[in-house]
Amino acid sequence: MPTGHLTFGMGNNSPDLKVDDLWRKWQALANVEIRSSFGIDSKHLLGGPFNIKEGPLHEAIASKRCHRASSLSARKWALRRICEARAKSRKCGAPGFIKSLLLAKRYTQFAKLYDEGVLPNGIGIAIDLQLFWSGGGNCQPGYFDTWYEMLNEQVRMLESSTRKESYKLYRDNLEQDVNKGTARAFRLLRPLVAPPSGKVKVGGTWVYSPVEVLAEHRSVWAKWWQEGAEPTTAEVGQVPLGAPLCPDIIRGVAGSFKKFTSCNDGLHPRHFKGLSDIALTSLGAMFRLFEVNGQWPSDEQAVIVALIPKSDGGLRPIALFRTAYRIYAKAHARSVRDWAALLPDAQCNNSKGRWVGDSTWRAQVRAVTQSKKHHIEFLLDVKKAFEHVRRGSVAREAKLQDYPLVPLLASLTSYAWP
Repeated sequence: MPTGHLTFGMGNNSPDLKVDDLWRKWQALANVEIRSSFGIDSKHLLGGPFNIKEGPLHEAIASKRCHRASSLSARKWALRRICEARAKSRKCGAPGFIKSLLLAKRYTQFAKLYDEGVLPNGIGIAIDLQLFWSGGGNCQPGYFDTWYEMLNEQVRMLESSTRKESYKLYRDNLEQDVNKGTARAFRLLRPLVAPPSGKVKVGGTWVYSPVEVLAEHRSVWAKWWQEGAEPTTAEVGQVPLGAPLCPDIIRGVAGSFKKFTSCNDGLHPRHFKGLSDIALTSLGAMFRLFEVNGQWPSDEQAVIVALIPKSDGGLRPIALFRTAYRIYAKAHARSVRDWAALLPDAQCNNSKGRWVGDSTWRAQVRAVTQSKKHHIEFLLDVKKAFEHVRRGSVAREAKLQDYPLVPLLASLTSYAWP
């Protein structure tokens, strides 16, 4: 690697056999560390299994419940216990017996609900059930009808009041979202669309064959992506490189990925979190070598394109990059977010979940109110806009707007990968 002033793509911008061999050797050594670290079947160790909270669902959501929801859940649970005993009492013969451990758990749960104030009659219900299942209480068919009618009425009233309260809260929150113009309000304003279907027309009939669907979309996107054409170069001059990615940054970015994410190369991004500092330092140096060379190794250029259903029908191609490039791109996305946070205009910094036209019309309204001049408003629907933008125009505008050029050139390079 050169030791002087480094710029992006100062190499030959083409795959290098030496770089490919060096990357394969790093992968082999990193694979040894990953297997040894993530193969330890014990918790609270570096590289061990992820510490995921386990337990019953009702305990996990207990802290998020209000008193009304807790009371409703407690009464439903007590009603089920009464229905069991009520159904058993209507049958001929002895009521049968339940294991003492199960009875103790149920009695403890009744006492807990009583102490929490969500089931005022919990102790009385527990005593009657205990006597019935132990064989020492009243076993007449209508013995539990009083408890059944009372709990059933309480459940009905609580469900009705909960629905009314939830609906009122939903209306209030929705009105606040509409007044503030949040992303949730814009999602609710979108019209309903037909469910997507993966069918294509072959000859005169519609077929659902995955092979025909793939062939159809491949022929369509081959025109937009200009299959077989050489990508144009973006002339932006010399782009200096910043500091290389350190182990702490790489480890933090790798840990930010979700547990369930696409891994088309069989390597989870969180596996990089378990690598040693020496391995991650070498990885940062490899990233710097790729930037200087202007291209990534041949193995990392293998991109899988998945077709996912669109909300308005049809399928949308999504490129699935390999794990190393995803970590590199997410680490450099911080500089792009910092750049976007300083922009005063909403056209280049639109909120997540909003339409592109929202910020456009908002900017037009502001221009009308500030200039006090007459304006003509019209809207042109540009289809496949991303496939029609010239790379030279993107690079020129990015340079004028002080956009981070290293992430831009890395992205333009990755878009041309097979």
